[in-house]
This record gives sequence, C-alpha cells and structure tokens, in this order.
Amino acid sequence: MTDASLFDGPATDVVHSTLADAARRAVVRTLATNGGTGTVAELARVVAGEGDPESGGSTHRHRHRIRLHHHHLPKLADAGVVEYDVDAGHVRLTAFGETVERVRRTSAELLADR
Repeated sequence: MTDASLFDGPATDVVHSTLADAARRAVVRTLATNGGTGTVAELARVVAGEGDPESGGSTHRHRHRIRLHHHHLPKLADAGVVEYDVDAGHVRLTAFGETVERVRRTSAELLADR
C-alpha cells in the first residue's frame, strides 16, 4: 500500500521543519547518541562546534545556549520531539524524537552518495 496521504500530514511537516535547521539536527543527533538525554550546556557546546578553533570560544557558546533555550528547544518541545525541563536545563528525546532521528540518519546515508 503506497498511499501518498500516509506521507503527507502534520507529523511529516514536523519532521521536515525539525530537520531543516542545522542546530535542531545537531540537538536530535546528539541526544540520540548520548542515551536520549543531555543538558542545554552540552547541546550548546555541540551546536557551537566545540573543539573547532574557529568557534569563537565561550561567547559563541553562550549565544548558542541562549538561542537553544529561547528558540530551538521550545520549538522541539512544542513539536513533541523533546521534553525540555527549563528549570533544570535537561533535555530528553521522546519516542517521536527517535523517529525524527531515524529519518535524519537515513536521509544523511542516502545523500552521502550524492
């Protein structure tokens, strides 16, 4: 059964919206590879390119942390991709987030040959 309507709807829109942004892809990928949980500080280091000499240091990480806290993590939480405990600064990938990660990983594998 290959009904196109199965692949067109709100969940598909959420997946595409999530994967359309590099920071959100990094959050989903990082959580998936770290047991499904992480902190805002850990995610900010990844998004800022920790270890990259061009990353701009702590000011650069701080900007990413603020952007994660105010924009990306609430968007991911509203979409049901993560659970975000604002007070504790903890983030957890949901079951739907694991699905989004599988789509991201499959897309990356398919496009690697391109």
